[in-house]
Amino acid sequence: MLSIELKEDSAEKLAAIAGKPTKHYLFAAELNQMVEAINDLSSNPAFTEFITYLAPELDGTDFSAPANQEWKIKGVNYTNPAAVEHVITLASSGLKKFVLFVANSDNTIEMINGTESANPEVPPVPADTLFYAMYLVTDSLVGEEIPPVLGTNYKTKAENGDAIYSLGSFEYLSGTEASYNRIWSADTGMIKAISVSAGNPNVYPGKKYTIKNELASPLTIKHQDTTLSGSNYKKFWFFSGLDLILQPGESAKFHYSQGRFEFVSSSKLSEKTLQDFYFPISRTSINRSATGNFMAKNSISLSGPFTSDTGQTNHLLLGPSGANSHFVAPFKMELKDIFMDWNDTNAFQISIWKTAFGGGSAVEFFYRSVSGTQSINESNLSTGVTINKNDRISIFISDTGSGTAWTQIHLKFKELL
Repeated sequence: MLSIELKEDSAEKLAAIAGKPTKHYLFAAELNQMVEAINDLSSNPAFTEFITYLAPELDGTDFSAPANQEWKIKGVNYTNPAAVEHVITLASSGLKKFVLFVANSDNTIEMINGTESANPEVPPVPADTLFYAMYLVTDSLVGEEIPPVLGTNYKTKAENGDAIYSLGSFEYLSGTEASYNRIWSADTGMIKAISVSAGNPNVYPGKKYTIKNELASPLTIKHQDTTLSGSNYKKFWFFSGLDLILQPGESAKFHYSQGRFEFVSSSKLSEKTLQDFYFPISRTSINRSATGNFMAKNSISLSGPFTSDTGQTNHLLLGPSGANSHFVAPFKMELKDIFMDWNDTNAFQISIWKTAFGGGSAVEFFYRSVSGTQSINESNLSTGVTINKNDRISIFISDTGSGTAWTQIHLKFKELL
């Protein structure tokens, strides 16, 4: 507790700072409020507790509290340098009473006699004291010490614990009450849900969960997985509707609400690397014209959050122009890696274009012309072009041959925040 006298601003001070910005000065009223707030905090009952507690001794009606106990009342320390002794008087014939002992601010243990009755009530603990011991006293004896009654509304330490998981081939956390969960082994690198037993008191609305990826590879946390059924499987929910990819060492925080684990935040940096998206094209779907240009459709398989602008996940046209000849960017991103394996001896060219959402001219941000080789493999690209959410992306491939050929395109995008 701070023992500081009330301060006042002098007339000289107020005159000197008149008309000047108040943010540069501390006024007496503000300082007085700070002192009052600190003293209110230090007088909180939470600062009332035993530091050194020694059990009392009872011999018949003779009570003794051992010396050198320490306690704190509203942040101030007290102690009894010598043993404190009391003689407990018995209750009147046919009656009973409770006798309460409390530590006080006079550095002693005080005795408080409750009201005698056939059905006595426990006397209240006086303000600015600390419970020490209590006995039920009859007309013939002093009973055993009655311990304080513990409440039943509490949470176990397990619910704030730290759990380490080796998932193996399982794709959910099972039986966890810990609020901090570390994943160091997972065969599939994926978590779809947390299995919660019915009536588990340590999983409740408002509880915070953390999942940390301690794998050497990315960990995927699925959004509203549909493959696991059963009311015990509580799913993850992301506002974006997309799965979360945690890189090694990253963690994510969730809030349990409405029977699901709702995403709150992650430790990811301002730039996030997402999963790879593959665009395989089978050779039977390729039609090469006399000019060497072609379009492939139907057997294109989009992965992750990508869709064609018609919403058909298995209908993507690749070409320099025309309806449906692009896919839609689901978020702000840029191209990071490209791999293309071309099964044909002829030279070929590949270019990738973007068209801004709402219209505008197409912008080419990747082009390669390859002669005498059959593959492209480039990583950590710096094209300098940002692809915004809902931009349209087209892939144009051409060569000088005719007939059939096949290719596999592997693109990896990096999400930008």
